[in-house]
Formats: sequence, C-alpha cells, structure tokens
Amino acid sequence: MIKHFRHAIEETLPWLSSIGADPTGGMTRLLYSPEWLETQQQFKKRMAESGLETRFDDVGNLYGRLCGTQFPEQVILSGSHIDTVVNGGNLDGQFGALAAWLAIDWLKAAYGAPLRTVEVVSMAEEEGSRFPYVFLGQQEHFWPGES
Repeated sequence: MIKHFRHAIEETLPWLSSIGADPTGGMTRLLYSPEWLETQQQFKKRMAESGLETRFDDVGNLYGRLCGTQFPEQVILSGSHIDTVVNGGNLDGQFGALAAWLAIDWLKAAYGAPLRTVEVVSMAEEEGSRFPYVFLGQQEHFWPGES
C-alpha cells in the first residue's frame, strides 16, 4: 500500500504543483485567479476520471463524491485548500486535497463502494492572500449561503 501511495504522489504532486508554478520558486495560486481556476478545473477532471461525482458550491469549493451503499446520507469529508500564498510550497494545502483523493481512489479499488459516502473537498480559500478574509471555503460548511 505504501508503495502505491508513494508512486501516486510522485506522479500527481508535480502535475498539480506545475499549475501556477513561479519561475522564482514555489507556486502562486491566489483565490479566483486564472491559476487557481485552472487548478480547480484540472483537479475536477482528474477526480471525475477516477469515477467520483464532482461539483462546485457557491464559493468555489470543489467536491468529489463516492456515494455510500447503505448510509449515503452520512458523509465522511476530507481535503484541504488549493490556493497558495505568493511563492507557496508544494505541500501546503494542496497535499491534503490530493491525499484525500488518492486515499478514496485506493479504497474504492481495494474494497469497492463504501457503506457511507466519502467526499474529497478542495477548499476555495484558506490563505487570505488575495482578499482581506480567510477560510471562505470552510465558512460555507458552517454557515451555508452567508459567505
């Protein structure tokens, strides 16, 4: 299992990190920037290709869902944010969303459909690098429609 994840991470992390790569180092993907939008769209495409149902919410959080067979209304949610600070590192934020997707993909291949729904989230914003607020994506989970 560890070898599977190492290989999957070594293949996908450079791909994800290349979107918004900064020639001076790191990557820059500020909320709603072209780089951020491209990352969310590409991540959506990859999750859909792996068999997850994908959708965006009102603020731009991206979800990849694998429906449960016995308790579909019970959702296990995992993920992180895709936005970065200027010249951000490749393990900040995006690794959490990527790891959640890879884990669900592996579990689906190894065990089939889950009893409960499992969902990946790529949060819209966490860093606060572009606008004077933080955690916009997370607020949508606690106070829907008020962000």
